[in-house]
Amino acid sequence: MFTLSKAITITAILLASSASADQIQNLMDDNKCIRCDLSSANLSGIDLTGADLRSTNLNGANLDGANLNGADFTESSLIGADLRSTNLAGANLTEANLFGADLTGADLTGTNLAGANLGGADLDGANLKQTNMIGAILCNTIVPNGSVLFSGC
Repeated sequence: MFTLSKAITITAILLASSASADQIQNLMDDNKCIRCDLSSANLSGIDLTGADLRSTNLNGANLDGANLNGADFTESSLIGADLRSTNLAGANLTEANLFGADLTGADLTGTNLAGANLGGADLDGANLKQTNMIGAILCNTIVPNGSVLFSGC
């Protein structure tokens, strides 16, 4: 059902991004947008619990404070994305490119980051309990305690 609230949300996203109206509508209606271009989209505070965003371009997207619990970002690109204070608990970020992403204070409990590129990412204050990081690139990555790792450089 199309509501005024959805119309306002879609308009706000489109004004700040290169995302197409069809892709945003698909995301809002079906909670999925596979292989979409949502680069620079303003999705801050949005609830995309369990969303299917596989192989999606979210480079430079603003997802600050969004609820992405259980979302699937397999092989997605989130280069330079703003994921501060985002709920990514149980999300799948296998092989995702998070180079330079800001994950400050994000909840990554139980998240799958296997093979993900976290080079230059900021995880200061993030919750990484039960997170799978096997094969993840952590080159010049700020970890939750504020120190910098150089793994996979």
